[in-house]
Amino acid sequence: MDAHWGWTRAAVSRLLTEGFSSKENPIPSELREQVWPGILAGTLDPEPTPEQEREYVEKASKGKQHDEGLRSATAFDPFTNSMNTPRGVAMAAVVRYALCVRSGFEKLKDNQSLAKGFNAIPEAREVLDFHLNPENDPSITIRTVYGQRAPWLHFLDEKWAQENTARIFARSRPELWHAAWDAYIGYSQPFDKVFDWLRGEYAFAVEQIGSHEHGWSQPQAPDYSLAQHLMSFYWRGKIDHKSEILTAFYSRADAPLRAHVLSFIGRSLRNTKEAVPKEVVERLKVLWMQLVETAKQQPTLADEFKEYGWWFASSKLDDEWSLAQLLEALHLAKRVEPDHLVVDVW
Repeated sequence: MDAHWGWTRAAVSRLLTEGFSSKENPIPSELREQVWPGILAGTLDPEPTPEQEREYVEKASKGKQHDEGLRSATAFDPFTNSMNTPRGVAMAAVVRYALCVRSGFEKLKDNQSLAKGFNAIPEAREVLDFHLNPENDPSITIRTVYGQRAPWLHFLDEKWAQENTARIFARSRPELWHAAWDAYIGYSQPFDKVFDWLRGEYAFAVEQIGSHEHGWSQPQAPDYSLAQHLMSFYWRGKIDHKSEILTAFYSRADAPLRAHVLSFIGRSLRNTKEAVPKEVVERLKVLWMQLVETAKQQPTLADEFKEYGWWFASSKLDDEWSLAQLLEALHLAKRVEPDHLVVDVW
């Protein structure tokens, strides 16, 4: 029995979200006036409450202090919570609703409305503005909705996104910043235009490497996702090996995180079906050689080079260079992984 109608509101939001997302039979954007009240009701639901979030975080923190296995069982993930609470589901539906309305403008070739951004969808903007104010909604769960969907918010209205960067990623409230950032970096693809918008947040996130003390699940995961985003941007030429942000990243990254970088690049090479553009190959070689030179001066960094096996196994690098660097990696790390793939290529 749903005495407070919360789960009914969540079910309505989920149903409408499915309708907005459907490729076969989407809800027509012309019905926006009829469907909006169903979403709005969910955004006013009291759950998640501050008391619920506090209880979840306290349980996770206790588990972390006493037993890693217990922590795994009780760890709190605000983003997962957003998909299981009425207001969280409804706030996600607000963004999907706005995308549906925008799609209607595109079909009508209504460039004037498209240029207006959220000014053409004021009902969505009003709700988004209201819940961005921590005085109205202090929930870390709801803040993850903004973070994970930051690329879509930027797509819907670049001006609104720019003006609200400091509200979405609220550095003055660490719990809110982590909620938004962790959801963004962990669940969003690295888009170039979004990087241009959030470059300052990426730089700030680099400063936070290794210092995630919140009692949520997998506190170090954002650092690994951050590494993957930065390497994706490096691959595309958005940043270079001498860039301030990459230099800062390597100055803070510990050995496992540095090893993850090399593994991620190698796996990306191996998973790329087509030929890797020459300029990308050269870019990766420059990064590799810089890391090798650094390791020669700081032997404690040598173990990360065991991940070169993924690079070698990709067969995307010219043979002479690749073989020479395999020997270099073996000299530094004394082994390479995954060794069976290296042997297969050899």
